[in-house]
Amino acid sequence: MAADITLLFKASVKTVKTRNKALGLLESSSREEPGAAKRARARDSFSGRAREVISNISKLKDFLLQHRKDYVNAGSVMCSDVSRMTDSERDQIDQDAQIFMRTCADAIGQLRSDSMCMHLSTGDISDPK
Repeated sequence: MAADITLLFKASVKTVKTRNKALGLLESSSREEPGAAKRARARDSFSGRAREVISNISKLKDFLLQHRKDYVNAGSVMCSDVSRMTDSERDQIDQDAQIFMRTCADAIGQLRSDSMCMHLSTGDISDPK
């Protein structure tokens, strides 16, 4: 039986979208905004991207928990369930989850960098952590 990786796929697509937003690949705003409005917009954008990362991590967790039993019991000979997961399916889940976690880590790193830039641009020299 093939593992349903729909949730992982949806979370991966959303993560790529978040990463592209973080890198500025999706924004096409060329007009200049006044300073305060520009900072507020950056803060809203930052918050939205942070929420997307949290949502993606939650989706990955839900996916992994949903397939946990089949994943763990895949090598068990004593398991009489029909819904066994093959080694190749387990390997695919491992590979996709690792790519997904790397993408999330990159997005978090970008958020950290943006946070530092926002603190520096507002004149706040305290530690943003």
